[in-house]
Amino acid sequence: MFEQLDKNNTLEQTLAWLKEEQLYDYEELVFFPSAKHFKASVLRTIEFTSWDKEDIVNLLSSFRLVARTIDGDYLLANEKTVCLFPRSHQKEEIKRFNGSLADLLIRYANSSKAIVEFF
Repeated sequence: MFEQLDKNNTLEQTLAWLKEEQLYDYEELVFFPSAKHFKASVLRTIEFTSWDKEDIVNLLSSFRLVARTIDGDYLLANEKTVCLFPRSHQKEEIKRFNGSLADLLIRYANSSKAIVEFF
């Protein structure tokens, strides 16, 4: 499915390709989740986590929300890293994939592993 992608694609190129192909979900991923809902959810639970508002501002300025898993975790990406932001919203539980979103999607499509196993 993702063979057409180049693992060195920029984040914008990858997201544009997903939109062009009208891929809004794949296996356990839902692409283009509501950023408004994500931010509201994080801000509602912030007092129960180790986050502070500055941390959230830094995270959201460094990464872009790109997908949600069927388990309720979120994927945030920049050009070099994809983060798995857990449904618990705990900062200590964030996991990282060192590579582009395109690289992650190609590896995921060519594997039988769950998405969380790449982090």
